[in-house]
Amino acid sequence: MKHLKLAKLTIASLLVSASVYIAPSVQAETKVTTAEDINWGYLNPARGDKSPGAADLWGDRTKDTATGMLVRFNKGIEGSITSSGDEFKAVVIQGSLSYIDENKSNARTLNAGSYVASSTPAKHRLRNISDDETIVYVRASSKYQVNDLVSR
Repeated sequence: MKHLKLAKLTIASLLVSASVYIAPSVQAETKVTTAEDINWGYLNPARGDKSPGAADLWGDRTKDTATGMLVRFNKGIEGSITSSGDEFKAVVIQGSLSYIDENKSNARTLNAGSYVASSTPAKHRLRNISDDETIVYVRASSKYQVNDLVSR
């Protein structure tokens, strides 16, 4: 429960800072979306439910611009997220991931509330190690891809 509260606080601060980052000279408009109102789709619609779920919160992940979204990894899914910009941040909201930085060989467990940040383009290898889905909030300054996904 403590991790969930920390994750919610972290997400709230990321969302607030994102609105300032995107349009610092424009007064931010308040947008509230409940969990029930999140519009989930798939990162790769051709793969259907074998693809990770995706929910855009702001921005457009298909363009080379800043975005914020939720990514839902099904049980047993593994692959990578490749960031191409100078800012990539992710917070695990629910579940657990095994995470391997491309430049390091040791795996680290990221439970709810865990945070990953990269200031250079990078490939983030991951695997859902939960007994259920894992949900991650991702914020990036430019386009990124979720790649090489395999459901086990």
